[in-house]
Amino acid sequence: MTKPTLPYTTIEQVLTPLLAPVLPTPFQSLSPAEHWMLDSVRLSLNGWGGVSPNPLVGAMVLDPQGKIIGTGWHAEAGKPHAEPIALESAGIIPQGSTLVVTLEPCNHWGKTPPCTRSIIQSGIQKVVVGCKDANPLVAGTGIEALLCAGIEVQTGVLEALCQQVNRAFFTRIEQNRPFVALKWAQTLDGKLATRQGHSQWITAPPARTWVHGMRAGFDALLTSASTVAADNPSFTCRQSDILPVRPPVRVVVDTALRLNPVEYQIFDTTLAPTWVIMGEGVSINKTHLETLKTKGVKVLSAALNSTGCGLDLADVLRVLHEADIGKVWVEGGGKLTSAFLQADQLVDDVYAFISPKLLGDASAIACFQQANIPWKLPIGASFSLFNVAHIGEDALLVLHRVES
Repeated sequence: MTKPTLPYTTIEQVLTPLLAPVLPTPFQSLSPAEHWMLDSVRLSLNGWGGVSPNPLVGAMVLDPQGKIIGTGWHAEAGKPHAEPIALESAGIIPQGSTLVVTLEPCNHWGKTPPCTRSIIQSGIQKVVVGCKDANPLVAGTGIEALLCAGIEVQTGVLEALCQQVNRAFFTRIEQNRPFVALKWAQTLDGKLATRQGHSQWITAPPARTWVHGMRAGFDALLTSASTVAADNPSFTCRQSDILPVRPPVRVVVDTALRLNPVEYQIFDTTLAPTWVIMGEGVSINKTHLETLKTKGVKVLSAALNSTGCGLDLADVLRVLHEADIGKVWVEGGGKLTSAFLQADQLVDDVYAFISPKLLGDASAIACFQQANIPWKLPIGASFSLFNVAHIGEDALLVLHRVES
């Protein structure tokens, strides 16, 4: 039986709402270099779900007449980068050829050799770069190495777009913690669920498919014990044709290990890895701890917050950062959403779905369940509206954190 085609299942479709404001318009006149860079950006998106904690990078090689003779993208962390793949696909490089790449080539040894070495040895005479790399291991040294080798370098081509593609990568480097995206879905009257806790489904199928495609590009999907108890989610990427190289780790914040692992499908590690973060120095359910270990669930601990009733979310992110988690997708109920918004400068992006549905019940569960989120009118240290997109019948608001 042929699998039906679902909307929002290609990587470009999924990521367009995050890129649209910085994409060239159909009426915009582009230079040849900008056309090439736009195609290279599209190539880079093929790495969604495979490259993290590395950046998304696309590259192409053009002969002296501007004909594309080689393309490549970084597909998986630890595997070859976009530049050597594009050069290899081009074969013999004609004199006067150009390499176009969305991000400054690396100039250091990691799991792969420096890309600058491959470029210099190839005979490429010009390199067009979308944006510089914020990684301290690169940070301009890649461009400097090319210039020292006598290669012409053009920088800043569709720079805003190239920076937006790797917003998560740059944020992690600059903040020294995982990039955090907070997602929720609400009715038009601001409700997450009925008074009985039913939330299936606030959004229509296209929005849910988009969410699963987005999840595929994150390292970890974080939720709360309360959400697991209420919804028993599998918390995977099952509703999208976009399959990650490695399934995202499902992270459950459960301070005292109150959840019985045998009762909830999120603890089935045959579907995807699961980690639980408990509180340091609290009295836990030791039977549940042993069951978690038997099921192959990784148990970590983080410090308690100032109230002593929950986890310090900044410390949760520290624990995940030390475990090499670069991007965290947060999806839970009103308490978890409010806690992240209340925390100081921890959320980088907000993806808020607004459904054209009304519950019309004052006792239904509201989006925010804490009254002390530190915002005042006019809103200062919060978010700016980056984009509004239609995903099926639902509206998606994409917000970026405003630096304080």
